Amino acid sequence: VRCVQETGVHGEVSIKITDLHNKRWELPEEEPFPNDQGREVYTGATDYNIELQEQPFSVRIVRESNGEILFDTSNSVFTYSDKYIEVQTIVPARKIFGLGERNYQMLLQNGIYTVNPIGLAKLENATGNGNEYGYHPMYLFQEVQSQIYSIILFRSSNPMDATIEEMEDYEDYKSINFKVVGGIIHFRCFFGNDQYPDTALKRYHEYLGRWNLPPFWSFGWHQSRWGYTSLEKFKEVYRKYDEYQIPIDTLWSDLDYMVHYIDFEIDEVEFNPKEFREFLEESKLNWVPIVDAGIDVSNTTGYLEGVKQDVFIRSSLYDDYLIGTVWPKQATFVDWFHPNATNYWKEMLAMMREKVPFNGIWVDMNEPTLFCDGECPNGGLNGTERPPSEDPYEADVPYRPGNVKLDFMTLSPYARHYNNITNLDVRSAFGHMMTKATFDYLIDAGFAQPFVLTRANFYGTGKYGNHWTGDNWANWTWMRLTVPNTMAMNLVGIPFVGGDICGFEYNTTSELCSRWTQLGVLYPFARNHNTFNGLSQEPYALDDQVLQTNLNSIRLRYSLLKYYYSLFAMNKGTGTIFKPLSFVFPTDEETYQFKPMNEQIMIGDYIMAVPILYEGEVSAKAYFPASDWYSYSNGSKVHSRKEGGTYKIVYNYLPDIVSLFVREGGLILRQDTKNVTRCFHLKKNFEIVAALRNERSRMKASGAILGIDNYSLTPETFKMCNENDCMVQIDLYIHSRQKDTIYVQFKKASRVNLGDTLFTVDKVNVYGYAPQTNSIPYAYAARSNLGRSELKIKNHRVVTSSGNEQVYVEFTEPTVITEEVILEIKFKEDLEL
Repeated sequence: VRCVQETGVHGEVSIKITDLHNKRWELPEEEPFPNDQGREVYTGATDYNIELQEQPFSVRIVRESNGEILFDTSNSVFTYSDKYIEVQTIVPARKIFGLGERNYQMLLQNGIYTVNPIGLAKLENATGNGNEYGYHPMYLFQEVQSQIYSIILFRSSNPMDATIEEMEDYEDYKSINFKVVGGIIHFRCFFGNDQYPDTALKRYHEYLGRWNLPPFWSFGWHQSRWGYTSLEKFKEVYRKYDEYQIPIDTLWSDLDYMVHYIDFEIDEVEFNPKEFREFLEESKLNWVPIVDAGIDVSNTTGYLEGVKQDVFIRSSLYDDYLIGTVWPKQATFVDWFHPNATNYWKEMLAMMREKVPFNGIWVDMNEPTLFCDGECPNGGLNGTERPPSEDPYEADVPYRPGNVKLDFMTLSPYARHYNNITNLDVRSAFGHMMTKATFDYLIDAGFAQPFVLTRANFYGTGKYGNHWTGDNWANWTWMRLTVPNTMAMNLVGIPFVGGDICGFEYNTTSELCSRWTQLGVLYPFARNHNTFNGLSQEPYALDDQVLQTNLNSIRLRYSLLKYYYSLFAMNKGTGTIFKPLSFVFPTDEETYQFKPMNEQIMIGDYIMAVPILYEGEVSAKAYFPASDWYSYSNGSKVHSRKEGGTYKIVYNYLPDIVSLFVREGGLILRQDTKNVTRCFHLKKNFEIVAALRNERSRMKASGAILGIDNYSLTPETFKMCNENDCMVQIDLYIHSRQKDTIYVQFKKASRVNLGDTLFTVDKVNVYGYAPQTNSIPYAYAARSNLGRSELKIKNHRVVTSSGNEQVYVEFTEPTVITEEVILEIKFKEDLEL
């Protein structure tokens, strides 16, 4: 073998071990896969040494500052053969995250983790075959000595198992043993330099190409169902939402809109295109239809055009295209490596959009998933006898990750792609490449921010698409698991994600659906979706408790929608948004305990959610790390930094919103949602909620918001904000020597012209501060070009009870925020009092 070690951007390490004499499959170092093209080479100092040993062969990386072993293959098994690779490394950690997509807790326990996408909903038990739809052979770990976080990626696309075990010779270390079917060994190492996971994760996400910023409307509420079988049913859903004034932005179509489950073929009887277009224009709703991976092989445009351009995967058993069984019964599949594939896909989507203009695309069954194993050219929905010639290629494989046949519910591993690429090597990237082709079509169609939702995913898919957690069941276990699952997808660079709210399979209940909605409005992607034979579970369909919970919860989401969107925009395609407490408090060991890590949520760094996740409960035992924490709803202080980190009982009764808490130092912007039923109804008026943190000479809270007029970005505005920075930084502070005055400073992050009026402020809430009892506020706005002007105050409230101080000020007229402005709220003694 040949081993090549290179140091790249930010001091990243690449270790590639290839076959010196034989050509083997290597994941291309080019689009659409992560690569170093256009990235600057790092020439600075690094905090590690790399040791290569030839006999016996091993690679060892040691952190120079403390001697910590970061990577070490010595004294362990090393096998490198044509169809089987085995390599083991030391991990200097007790805390390991990552390794695929699975319904499991965040922290990985000792056990076997299969990394091989399969389109089957399941619960992980760490014994293999627990992976679902994503292929992510990376792990994040916290180094034992320094508590620094680092990441290692096994840059492969082949099926594998990763086994985590204890190290006998190293008490605090673990090992990961990789068993891979085919390919090469290529490790990419992203060593952090501090105790925050996001430092290493931002480097990793930058390597992946940065995740995409979805359009603003996609942050709104989504309603979907397998069972909306006609345009009339769509209209009925719209009428009910309108009747109850429930905010909604998007309706989704599952397979129902198709003719016999055939891609690109709209049922023009049940979904008359002219009436459909008129309905979408009148309702101002977005429409997102599903498109499956399997192309029907009957006399249809999708198939005939694909044959004409020769873009389908070829069989290894027959001199023809591979045939599998999916929803349209017999189907074949696009070979995304074929040079004609993307253009073919664009033409088919364009043909479909000419009939009814969709706003995004939902790509599904793209692991790809079959209703048979391997090839089934005569198969129906229940399958038929498998071709007898299939046995040899299973017998030829020395190892089966997850102890499951490589063609289980998917294409034959020996199916052929363009340039004689074997399906075994690239099947894991099928959904990724399908997402990229769909993204490219939407760009060509004029969308500044394409919206693609995909089930199958790969490392780097977040650059082109978004994800939902796939099929789930309407029960409390599956609801709970959407929390760590959504967090884990943030970790791998696909942060815009969420689970099917109220549950997809089986019937939900009033309590479950209510609690799931409380939780679900916090997902980055919030969609109510269920199966065709389940109870209807739209917000209005069950009972008054569900309706009122939905109204309160969805309005909460819309009140924070621009703030939530700004968190994504501010991160510039790297880092996590929906995350565990430990990512914000990495040195607090209690945040790694099961419940704080998997059942409490941080939205950004300053909002903590404590959802109720157990049947029949009205309270949760929540951990509050050492900080001042305030109730989001009423501003009362619920926990003091002086108490350290402690558990407290949090009560929550339906139909209230989920329990939210604001951490000291955070400044949140929210909006009034009266008469708001679409995201574009949200105006430019904001209310400030600031939770003060004590600093040396002042108390302060900080936040940021996009300073643009219209969040539905045009291509020009998107380009401007992507290349520059459209954020407005907001700092609210009170000097220790001037305790009677609140200052709120607004400042653009860049010189880009955002217009004369960025937004307006109606109200200011300050938690953790109160002036003297007998004082009243006066407000002024100081602008660099207009001087200082007085602002009229409509209402104010001061709470002075010890430990629960807060101030509320409401202006008579909305205060206009321009490019550079400081608001000054000064409390003066009221002589009459």
